[in-house]
Amino acid sequence: MSLMLPQSLVYEIFPDSCPTVLNMTWPSTPRLPLDRELLVRLLESCLPADAIQVVESTGSTNTDLVNQVKSDRAALLVAEEQSAGRGRLDRTWIAPKSSGLLFSLYWPAPLLMAPLLMGVAAAEALRSTTTIPVSLKWPNDLMVSDRKLGGILASTSGGGVVIGVGINVSLTDAEKPDERATSIVMERDEAPPREVLIAEIVQRFSELTSIEGGEFLDRYKALSSTIGSRVRAEMVKGESIVGTAVGINSTGALLISNDAGDHVLTAGDVFHLR
Repeated sequence: MSLMLPQSLVYEIFPDSCPTVLNMTWPSTPRLPLDRELLVRLLESCLPADAIQVVESTGSTNTDLVNQVKSDRAALLVAEEQSAGRGRLDRTWIAPKSSGLLFSLYWPAPLLMAPLLMGVAAAEALRSTTTIPVSLKWPNDLMVSDRKLGGILASTSGGGVVIGVGINVSLTDAEKPDERATSIVMERDEAPPREVLIAEIVQRFSELTSIEGGEFLDRYKALSSTIGSRVRAEMVKGESIVGTAVGINSTGALLISNDAGDHVLTAGDVFHLR
């Protein structure tokens, strides 16, 4: 049984598989403005041109796309800068103009584990386009060791879901908002053009929506830094659980085991214990 959508519906939304862009040679120039025409070409088999927006500045790509969506097809909104970007638990996401990936993808069908799907898509894309060993910290952080490279936030919209992605590309040490932040450049890697990264992530996300549940779980576990770790989970109401993260279930909830038994965490903060 497919984890998300039947293949026929995937082809309706994304008519063909996106062409790979990894065998192309690209110049690497920091802080270049996004090239919408290039992005449209890279995604021409995934999204029609009029479904792709690139804007200079916005409050939040997620908020804008949630308010704009009025069709039954996928749509992409990319911004150079956000003034009111938010992460989980309404935390602020700030990045200098043109220093990262700030985009939201609307998928016009319910997705059971949208943030986790996008997490795998982003981590695999980053591993394919850079040498950085990106991992996933449950539920939605893109990590390099204990440093945060990016994050994901999903919002429901009508019959579908908007998934927002923020990834630090050319952020410098002097610009980082806190000590835990990192970027592709700060990890001493050459940053590929942002258009290439966006195209790779969208390609992988579209593929992940149609694979079997078991295959997805295997791919998620292979990237997870949380599963197998001793963790402390702090829930919204203030309770905490300490134990070993042993997996995720079919809804994406984190499974934690300790002497008191097995626990299912659907929301909250997770800290890896050394």
